[in-house]
Amino acid sequence: MHENGAGEAEAHGLTGDDAPPFSGIVEQATQSIIVYDAEGIVRFWNPAATRLYGWPASTTIGYCLDPLAWESWINRDDIGDSEDWSGTVTRRRIDGDFIDVAVRIVRFSGAAGRPASFVEFGPVPEHSEPPSPARTRERDEEAPALHSSVEPGGFKRLLEHMPVPLWQVDARSPGQAFETLRMQGVTDIASYLARHPELVEFACNTVVVTDVNRAAVAMLGGTEVQFLNPVRYIFEATPEAAVRVMTAHFNGERNHIEEIRINTFDGRALDVLFLVTFPRPPEDMTVTFITMVDITDQVRAETELRQLQADFAHAARISMLGEMVATIAHEVKQPLTAIVANGGASMRWLSRGGSLDRVADRIERIIESAEHANEIILRIQRMAANREPVWTDLDINDVVDEALRFIGRESRERRIVIATRLAPDLPRISGDRVQLNQLLVNLLVNSFQAIDGSESSERSVQIESNHSVGWIEIAVTDSGPGIAPENLDKVFKGFFTTKETGMGIGLAVCQSVAGAHGGSIDIQNLDGGGAMVRVKLPVSRVTPQTRWPSQV
Repeated sequence: MHENGAGEAEAHGLTGDDAPPFSGIVEQATQSIIVYDAEGIVRFWNPAATRLYGWPASTTIGYCLDPLAWESWINRDDIGDSEDWSGTVTRRRIDGDFIDVAVRIVRFSGAAGRPASFVEFGPVPEHSEPPSPARTRERDEEAPALHSSVEPGGFKRLLEHMPVPLWQVDARSPGQAFETLRMQGVTDIASYLARHPELVEFACNTVVVTDVNRAAVAMLGGTEVQFLNPVRYIFEATPEAAVRVMTAHFNGERNHIEEIRINTFDGRALDVLFLVTFPRPPEDMTVTFITMVDITDQVRAETELRQLQADFAHAARISMLGEMVATIAHEVKQPLTAIVANGGASMRWLSRGGSLDRVADRIERIIESAEHANEIILRIQRMAANREPVWTDLDINDVVDEALRFIGRESRERRIVIATRLAPDLPRISGDRVQLNQLLVNLLVNSFQAIDGSESSERSVQIESNHSVGWIEIAVTDSGPGIAPENLDKVFKGFFTTKETGMGIGLAVCQSVAGAHGGSIDIQNLDGGGAMVRVKLPVSRVTPQTRWPSQV
């Protein structure tokens, strides 16, 4: 394992003055990058090329790869005099499989009197799906390890043609400010920046983009001149990211990566994977690199998936309410009956000239019954509504109590005893109250149905809450017959059910809700009969970079 960018560069064929500043970017590129000389000898081979083809850098650098391939590894006749060639080539992997890969090969003119060299990128973005094996042949003998280098200055030309957008930035001004703060004893830079937002403004105005490559211009549109400005435009759509980048810089991190939104010069908004690589001595401290990968389509697809999951969860809530319609109707009818009875009694007392104190008592009972009916309707409304989750800090015991109020009459009518063992003073969790309430009600209804199908005289459910380091655990245990062993690995699959009238989506939704909250759910049979479902949820913690999904 190499300790710095220069060591990594040497391992993949990089030496010389150009290697240290650029190697961190090239090493982390998602595309394979291979440099050949005019004779087809490999002079550089990055980790992505190893992942794609399987050949380690030590077995390729210094070799012409044609003998390793079923067809010519790089057909210079096809490229001809082209400065920028794209096409599909067939390559032999180290495991003997052959794959078809869409590549882009850029020709570079050498120094005076020197022949041209080639830089290959692959798979190119429009063919970025993982390649599939085309043919399988016998393996050749392993190639011996050699080591070589890229000619000085080659890296700058290579980066210019990289398909990954790249910004070169001069970030010396905040670096100097950070040194002053360290001398003053500042160690918690995040808290300091929260108290002094003017330092963030200063950095956004004084950190300047000094160079960009072609892919960056293509991503954001506009002209190169528009890019060579303070970095404020990069953080315009996600200003809080500037604080996180400064925090990473102050803390001496080599790289900082997160997802941000960025506005383009031609009026679009893109979701990007944003990577900053900071220099370290003895590297050129004037050079910081920013790379971005457009993930707009991926984020859009994730949003659509979350919407489908939300519709799925909503359907499950409606289905559950449908199963409980008789109980709900009875629960609403009870306070309405009380209102009618107390109202009639009040009218009779007034018509007889009776005591106003007794009338006032009846009116108070009417108000209490109306509030009770309103509470029932609100609970049903929250469960039935199709709305975006609301992220708040919650006491899980309060959520359990609310679920028990919702399900209370159902348990009484089924003559099922519910026992609770809720640990006091639990840390709070972060999540959506309605979804967590749905999860618990689903588990309780499932337990009730299991007990109804049991021949045991014991009809009980126990719900517990506990705390372990970093986690809250809720366990729901019932006295039912348990789950058939062959079904244990199926119960969380959508539309799997053993009931004649069930939809089979309740436990699948429970798993989806638990997962969206960063937790997990599992189920097991108990030795003495019955089953236990365990839900684990993470303790609430403030993480500015956490993106709570808009839907579950």
